[in-house]
Amino acid sequence: MNTFDALRSAARACLLAAAVAAAPLTHAAGMAMRGTMPPARGSGIVRAIDTGHGTVTLDAGPIASIGMAAMTMPYPVRSKALLARLRVGEKVRFTLAQNGEAMQIDSIEPVAAR
Repeated sequence: MNTFDALRSAARACLLAAAVAAAPLTHAAGMAMRGTMPPARGSGIVRAIDTGHGTVTLDAGPIASIGMAAMTMPYPVRSKALLARLRVGEKVRFTLAQNGEAMQIDSIEPVAAR
């Protein structure tokens, strides 16, 4: 991936995060809620781990429940401890949740090879 592709992916992610935060969502009772995103499950491949910044770069598949297209981007994690058991190139499942006006990974676990 070249620098332009990385920047384009990051810009798309920022635009998507802003759209999700601005769009009214509904909860189980059907009442509109502004600026909240329900937790969403996803899967992908670990491309980089940055323990200093507390991020993991994932080549993630689409997350239909929040209208997120497949993309490669760094995601902040709830706790840097989540990064300790990850390895670059490994398949993972994760839960993405809202943290203020941004998204973060609340849980992430390697997918056992079959």
